[in-house]
Amino acid sequence: MEDKGGSLAQQPITHEFRRENVVLAPRDYFLGPVFAATPQIGAREVTISDRLYVIGGFHPMDNDSHPPALDVRHARAFFSLLSFRDPYEETRLIRFSFNELCRRYAQSNSGRYARAIKKIVRDLMDSYIRVTDVKTGIAHEYRLIERIDIEKRPIRRKDSRLAKSHQ
Repeated sequence: MEDKGGSLAQQPITHEFRRENVVLAPRDYFLGPVFAATPQIGAREVTISDRLYVIGGFHPMDNDSHPPALDVRHARAFFSLLSFRDPYEETRLIRFSFNELCRRYAQSNSGRYARAIKKIVRDLMDSYIRVTDVKTGIAHEYRLIERIDIEKRPIRRKDSRLAKSHQ
């Protein structure tokens, strides 16, 4: 195998390979179990070095609302969304198509996966993370997705269910 150059370490890493397979994310997300392995019901607390993370299960503006805690499905969608971001751009804006997000998340864009991924992205928009500095006690609360602007285009296929609908 060494004769044929099959090792990834020996091959030069192209810009396209790096762009599709490397995602910049906060280091703490990889150091500890920030995202649970299974779906969670209530808030989840994780302490990593001098930071306490409270993930999901609370809403800072509405005490009656209890969004779900984030788990590994949400992390996968979050990192799939980050893979669309160009690390050399100075903007927080990420442009993507939902079709391509489904392909990066599940290697498929079928209706079943699309509905599940829509629900996961909706959870990401509704859930908050509280990061508390253990030494000072100062906490910051934020959402992973601030907002989504949706651009819809006209139907292109004549045999589409939406194109045949009389509404």
